[in-house]
Amino acid sequence: MADIEVATEADYEAKAIKAPGPIVVKFGSKTCGPCLLLSSALKDLSPDYGDEVRFLDVDVEESPAIAKRYGIVTIPVLLFMRGGEVRHRTMGNLTRGKLSQLIDAHIDGGQ
Repeated sequence: MADIEVATEADYEAKAIKAPGPIVVKFGSKTCGPCLLLSSALKDLSPDYGDEVRFLDVDVEESPAIAKRYGIVTIPVLLFMRGGEVRHRTMGNLTRGKLSQLIDAHIDGGQ
């Protein structure tokens, strides 16, 4: 069962850049309402993907260097990564259906 892991500046390289397979990284904060809604949707969806996708959560207030690395100034943001490269980027909240659609495309290598 997939779960959403917290990534920090100390372990981001290992968890996101060097990790194999498709990864979805959510950038947000604990004080951002839309971020909490997106986190909830991702948490609901993550079991559907088992070990196919790795889900990471980066708190921009606790790990500002990671946010700066990707030029993130507005949250929430999702990065769809594979092989250490960003393949797709979205901003704002998304419906569960749209999230599933984007994650499925990412698994298939389309993003």
